[in-house]
Amino acid sequence: MAIGPNASWIKNKFDNIKLYFLILLGAILINLMIILFIKNYSTLSNFIIISALFLILSSLKDFVISKKKNNLDLARIIAHTSFGFLVLFIGLNHIFSIEKDYNMKIGEIKKFDNYSIEFKNLELKDFTNYQAVVGEFEILKEKDRNILKPEIRIYSNPKTLTYEASIKTSFIKDYYLTMSNIDRSDYYNIKFQEKPLMIWIWLSVIMIVCGGLLRFFKNAKNI
Repeated sequence: MAIGPNASWIKNKFDNIKLYFLILLGAILINLMIILFIKNYSTLSNFIIISALFLILSSLKDFVISKKKNNLDLARIIAHTSFGFLVLFIGLNHIFSIEKDYNMKIGEIKKFDNYSIEFKNLELKDFTNYQAVVGEFEILKEKDRNILKPEIRIYSNPKTLTYEASIKTSFIKDYYLTMSNIDRSDYYNIKFQEKPLMIWIWLSVIMIVCGGLLRFFKNAKNI
């Protein structure tokens, strides 16, 4: 996606091969900065992140060059850059996700890393077609405080039990929390997840669609 659109497929001399090596070097350096300042990760993850960064930087290079030549293919640049960001954010989401599983009862606190999860309350609520056991959990990370309220829903017709996650979304990360009852006890099984950059994954998908629509309407206009 980075090189193909700029290549002459029958015969290409790749006069700008040095520029692509510089872009690759830049992608590797950015990847090394992520490793040094944030977290180390697997060889496969390194390859994915470097590839995504290479595509993003190459697409931005194409934007600058084509704009100077007044030959801007905006649909392709938007779609390819967005795809690079999509792969990048999915890779970072996979690397930096946190998942914890605990058995807790009301009043208990579980701590891990910089997090604290407190099981504060539990109440039964009646709705039109179901009852819900609603938990209240306080998630603390340093000065960041969030309240999540997962539910166990009991439907009467037909008799069905479902577990509804409580989700807290922000521009940096999402929190997910579910709970399920452990039979004949005061304990509930709690599953907590921190998923970074989720909203940016969806925004990348939207931008890919926008690039595709731009191409569709441009082609339709030329018919």
